[in-house]
Amino acid sequence: MGNLTLNGQTVLTQVGTNKPVAGTGFPAGHIIQTTTPSVYTGSNTASANRTRLGSLDIYYHNPTKMTNTITKLYDNSFLLVNFNLCVNFIANSGAHSIVVFVDESIYIGILHDVNRNTDAFPTALSYNVPFTNINAGTYEFNVAICRGTDHDMNYQRNGRDQPDEIDSPYCSSWVYIQEIMGN
Repeated sequence: MGNLTLNGQTVLTQVGTNKPVAGTGFPAGHIIQTTTPSVYTGSNTASANRTRLGSLDIYYHNPTKMTNTITKLYDNSFLLVNFNLCVNFIANSGAHSIVVFVDESIYIGILHDVNRNTDAFPTALSYNVPFTNINAGTYEFNVAICRGTDHDMNYQRNGRDQPDEIDSPYCSSWVYIQEIMGN
């Protein structure tokens, strides 16, 4: 294919039979790639659990955690983690936030009081979370409900609470990641 140019700028370039890659003229704000969504169907078993994120005061519910992996191609791009997580609170301490993380140094916390901001369960949590200033490389992103104190949380992903809700086997949650060209 060679190079694809627009107004004198190389938008795409291809060497041999390799896939085309974004050139220096690839416009900012455009999607470079999107991962295949990780889709979690049906419900998992409700369980009380907590896992500490490194040495931070973030304790997440590992059994309902969702993951997706991306190989970021460009240092000057950013990653957008998109997710919808359906969780059902069973008992014990509740989750009062959400954390999207690679590790304890690459994370974004979201204040969403999973228990207190809703009168009914289950609840669906949908967000688009941007990660900037991350070098090119391969990353596994995790999405989890969490709290700031060391107490068990008892939840079920895609769990039904009321008999008139659709049955749990028909429910799903998902996460996917997009790499978007920066400036």
